[in-house]
Amino acid sequence: MSKAGVNQTQRCAWSRCGAAAGELLRESEARKYAAKWLYAAPWAASIEESHAPSLARDAALEQHWREAGALERAFAKVCGTAGADALRACLQDAALRSAPAAWL
Repeated sequence: MSKAGVNQTQRCAWSRCGAAAGELLRESEARKYAAKWLYAAPWAASIEESHAPSLARDAALEQHWREAGALERAFAKVCGTAGADALRACLQDAALRSAPAAWL
């Protein structure tokens, strides 16, 4: 959903989230964890593609998704958002707004 198609309440929630997320993303550890959460699905696919089926691969995937869930809950609490889509949009927007020009 584009920002143009959202109501005022959603815009306010994104604005509050964006400020909190922007502050959070100034910390390098938080950026690392945000990237891990934002790219959880491709990360899991990489684990599956890089390792033969085994109990160890299954355990690695289980741990990966458990960590991704914990990160989502933590970021949602800090940013005050509910739902993965809202949190993803907020973190991505904050990352773009707080990125040094050299990154873009």
